[in-house]
Amino acid sequence: MTMNVQNQLRLLMLSVLAFFAICTAANAVDPECLPANICGYRYYVIQEDGDLVNWGDYAPASYQDADILAKNVASIVSADLRVTLVIDRDRSLRAIDGSTLYNTSSSDPLLEDVAVARCGLNHYLALKEDGTLYVGGKNESGQLGLGETDTVEHKPTKLLSGVISVEAMDNCSYAVLNDGTLLFWGKVEENPVCVSPVAIGEGFVKLFSGKYVLSMDHTLYQMTWPENSDHFSFIPIMGNVLYASDNLVIQEDNSLWGLNDNIPIVPSNYSQERKNTHTPVKLMENVSYVSAGPYYSIVILKDKSMWLLPNQNLITSDPDHKYKPQKLVDFAPTPQIEIEQIYTQRNPTADFRKNLPTDTATFPNNTKANDINTLSFIGASVALIIVVVTIAYVVFTQFKKSDSSNK
Repeated sequence: MTMNVQNQLRLLMLSVLAFFAICTAANAVDPECLPANICGYRYYVIQEDGDLVNWGDYAPASYQDADILAKNVASIVSADLRVTLVIDRDRSLRAIDGSTLYNTSSSDPLLEDVAVARCGLNHYLALKEDGTLYVGGKNESGQLGLGETDTVEHKPTKLLSGVISVEAMDNCSYAVLNDGTLLFWGKVEENPVCVSPVAIGEGFVKLFSGKYVLSMDHTLYQMTWPENSDHFSFIPIMGNVLYASDNLVIQEDNSLWGLNDNIPIVPSNYSQERKNTHTPVKLMENVSYVSAGPYYSIVILKDKSMWLLPNQNLITSDPDHKYKPQKLVDFAPTPQIEIEQIYTQRNPTADFRKNLPTDTATFPNNTKANDINTLSFIGASVALIIVVVTIAYVVFTQFKKSDSSNK
């Protein structure tokens, strides 16, 4: 084989490797680190060494006396009085408290190689770094999106691919695909059940707790599904947003803002026109992460210090009742809350009427999510076939030329 042929083959092989690298990077999801979580009066914090501690209800009364629940923890997925889910530093999803709820022991992971996870009342969503979404737990309200409701305790089951963000709330689930499509499944209040993922919006990049979703231009919207309506409504809340946790929002300049006065959770019918609702008010500077609770919130600053922030009187004109943050630790784990990038131009307020059920108990398999996954798979397969055929053709041609020259 001549040197020219060898160089061409090397070039082709490098092209193939680059092709696979681009495909992998396009579907990659950055591993998340959420170092704090709050449930009622109970507080959960990851220390710098990876120890997960908690205090509050049914636990020590202060951080100084907090119990160590687990070690080697990278991110707190969810915590309540029934179960605590975490991602360890090996990126395995584990149930620490109440592990019998998910038919596992604390020593056995629910799923490995997990980048992001969320937990509802009785179900969880686990997103791998390659964008594959797994679901597990209860499915009585269609919250797993498996096409039906049942009373079975489901182990992790693959549901979607090409996912970049997820959120689980009570008995429903949301996901954002890598083209900006926003999906929903499960049950919201008295609305009918969606047993499979259904498209409800487009042009979004990340989901947050409190029924929030972020658009491509980093405008924060609140999602609502009004009763007897055939579509979700998206209420714009604030622009230039980096992160949100219920009624607390971090903007891109790392300032922390409160959205309401003395109401820990923003109500589902929140709007700028609603009486006694304040416009957003700046609370702190240099904030990198916040976890909002009903009575207190945990804030991490850019200098890595962690603070306990009382929710009462967050927004007040009376200086005597001004909130006073309390420092917990000097060095907390660095939050990882990256926003994935998408490169398609979509309208976040596009009309998705008729996608939701209005007069039936359940909604049949929706084609939007399945079509996107199928098209992605077909596109990748076709591209791979083209690359392989091209390599085979070039190799055959060069060998034929080399054989002719030798004769």
